Amino acid sequence: MNESIGYVQKAIRIFIFFIISWISMVLLSKDFSQLKKWGNHNQYVIYAKNEVRQLGLFIKTFAFAQFVIILGISAICFVGFVICGFPLARALLFGLLTGILDALPFLGTGLVLIPVAIWQLLIGNYSQTILVLLLFLLSVVFRELLEPRLIGDKMGLWPVAMLMSVYVG
Repeated sequence: MNESIGYVQKAIRIFIFFIISWISMVLLSKDFSQLKKWGNHNQYVIYAKNEVRQLGLFIKTFAFAQFVIILGISAICFVGFVICGFPLARALLFGLLTGILDALPFLGTGLVLIPVAIWQLLIGNYSQTILVLLLFLLSVVFRELLEPRLIGDKMGLWPVAMLMSVYVG
């Protein structure tokens, strides 16, 4: 019985919320054409639409750049793992995993490549250890060179400015 009062109060609040939402929808639908005309001529609404459009373009450009970088790093690591003598299935798995994890900030390719290098070192494959570490270095350089170029060119920014913004960010 002690809990019932709380449930009733919550039910009343939810009911009031739906009633107010319904009334708001009815009133907005009645004045929608006037609001649309006002929005098409208001400088602040026009500015906001332009900013949202720019933000959408940036998100699309960033997603495309990340996709290209993930594919590139996956291909580089796949070829590198095949050169190291890994079976094709394992090389493909590690290559894809490395490419996907590269998109994660602060973790990146090191999450796969450093443990693989340590494992190769522990089992005595020194040449493969060096190759995996070179893969790590190559994938980091690949990202650092390609990301500013892809994003900066599409957004109309200088690649140097984009590189600085990536490091500051």
